[in-house]
Amino acid sequence: MYDSKAKAAKKAALQGAHSHASRKTRTSATFHRPNTLRLAREPKYPRKSIPHAPRMDQFRTIVSPLNTESAMKKIEEHNTLVFIVDIRSNKRQIKDAVKKLYDVQAAKINTLIRPDGKKKAYVRLTADHDALDVANKVGHECRPEIILITRVSLTDRLASSKCISGLLDAPTGRRDGICCYIALFPSYALTPLARPPRAALPSTTRWRRFNTNGPIVPPASATSDEAKVTKVNRPPPSTPVDLDLSALSFQDEELSEISEQDLSAAFKEPPPLAETEAELFGMQPVLETNRSALDPKNLPTAPLDPNSSFTEEQYAASLVHGRGIHFPVFHPRTHDIPVANIHFRSHHPRLLDLFTHFATHAASSLGIPTSRVIYLPTKRTLWTVPRSPFAHKKSQENFERRVHKRAIKAWDAHPEVVDKWCRYLRRHALGGVGMRITRWERLPLGVGKARLEDVSKRLEKPDILAGQKIKALGEKIVAEELAALSKAKADANIPVKN
Repeated sequence: MYDSKAKAAKKAALQGAHSHASRKTRTSATFHRPNTLRLAREPKYPRKSIPHAPRMDQFRTIVSPLNTESAMKKIEEHNTLVFIVDIRSNKRQIKDAVKKLYDVQAAKINTLIRPDGKKKAYVRLTADHDALDVANKVGHECRPEIILITRVSLTDRLASSKCISGLLDAPTGRRDGICCYIALFPSYALTPLARPPRAALPSTTRWRRFNTNGPIVPPASATSDEAKVTKVNRPPPSTPVDLDLSALSFQDEELSEISEQDLSAAFKEPPPLAETEAELFGMQPVLETNRSALDPKNLPTAPLDPNSSFTEEQYAASLVHGRGIHFPVFHPRTHDIPVANIHFRSHHPRLLDLFTHFATHAASSLGIPTSRVIYLPTKRTLWTVPRSPFAHKKSQENFERRVHKRAIKAWDAHPEVVDKWCRYLRRHALGGVGMRITRWERLPLGVGKARLEDVSKRLEKPDILAGQKIKALGEKIVAEELAALSKAKADANIPVKN
């Protein structure tokens, strides 16, 4: 027993690792030798004469640090800095940017996309770095900040801020003609040092429409009015500051002194709209065009009296400014006989609403009773396809198509009027809007019965004399041919045999 085991062990030791080798089955007749020589690249010339600058450097990666209350809590409790980073940056780039900018090592980085579309990064530092010390370098420091505040915006600042510790009694100096003060804001957040816009009285000149009847005068700049207000109302440098802030409401007092009549009188009426080429561009037309239609000045444009009744024809023939913006006149139905249905299709609802509004106005002008625009259900088609032709793909892509639908029904109109309406819509069709028209043409009552009686009469009374008519027609043709032949022989002086 022991001898057999020893012999088996000796045999296995002699064979080594090749004892369990199996022959490989090849199913292809070709054999490609593997590459045994791989030479390193040694380019003779650079492929790019000037290498491109890094597109995502540390200054582009880090947009700004966050200084909200939750960010300060992360700094103090979790040793984590919070930044707003570029939307295209990844964690490796954020880690390198923090290392280059602030010379600190990040242990872990988490990112997320905020609802406003910006990317936020949580950078947790290693144990040998203190986030609070780094924040002092970044700008999250907890120290009083000196901020320049104008007298006009000081009321709003004091009303909205709850962290003001004091206000100096004397102005510190002048900046652009405005007296500035210093307020101490011991806050954790960075406050921008940009000066707020200076307040001024509202301008009482309305926006002028473009009209080249006269010279174009640019509107007066707001800085001149502001300078006048600040020049008149600013106190001298020696004037003490009123801590009750009662002197800072000088703008409200000036506005309260102006009455409503003064304000209404200050508003200017807009100039009339330019209509001709000379008014629009300041030049006479080169070629006089012959008008093929009536002159609009000769049309009946008498204003309608709203206190007296008038017909729809009088309303359609009169000039009403802004008529095309409002809903058209929907004529009442008289017999409820449908004559046409128009369906509209488009991928853009704005174009669809515009063209249906145009179609209803055209029908109203032709006197066709129509319905209001009917909103049909939107057809939504969704396709989900793989992003690549690889069979075992890991991502898919969705494609969606929405077809918006509208419809208009027409009643009680003459077929020629409906045909004119349809041809008018086809001629002035809007790009991106499809249209399908269904029309009904009606025949008078009893047309089927009359046609049936006519056909039945023809079938009941066959033509008995048809054979005789054919025989008589044949004899007539033979006689005409013989007469023509005899005439031709007589002209040729050939004797005719009887």
